[in-house]
Amino acid sequence: MYYREGGRWWPMEVSAGGSGAEKQLMPIRFLAALAIILIVCGACTDQVIAAEKTYDSHGRRNPFIPASQVASLAAGEGGGVDTSALEAWFGQNLGGIIWDMENPYALIEDEIVAVGGEVRGCTIVEIKPGSIVFSYGKKRVEVPLKEYKKEEKKKGER
Repeated sequence: MYYREGGRWWPMEVSAGGSGAEKQLMPIRFLAALAIILIVCGACTDQVIAAEKTYDSHGRRNPFIPASQVASLAAGEGGGVDTSALEAWFGQNLGGIIWDMENPYALIEDEIVAVGGEVRGCTIVEIKPGSIVFSYGKKRVEVPLKEYKKEEKKKGER
């Protein structure tokens, strides 16, 4: 079937549902839906860009940096290494220190580690009574042991 509009004949599909007027509105609805999708995607791109700038590796290798570049950074070549994520991880997972002048140990994530041990690609260089020192590449970082304060109970509480 054909319908006439503006001096031209246009083909019209005939189907079980919908009238000719509804079919004429279909391109308009499609364009409106496409415009809404583009607006939403445009708003999301700012968030994606911001997420790339604030990537936190949680002590793991950043998958967006080539392995050859990571190896050169760890070796101390060019610019150094950002150990802030590792420092935060060690700060959260350093559970305690077993202090002995000759053989000190640190409890890191339910694992007992001595000087020279490796955790998450870092070498434990020194264990002090209140902190540990680890090295990553050529950079040394000291992480203090968190102190837990015992809460005092009020009268009448058990």
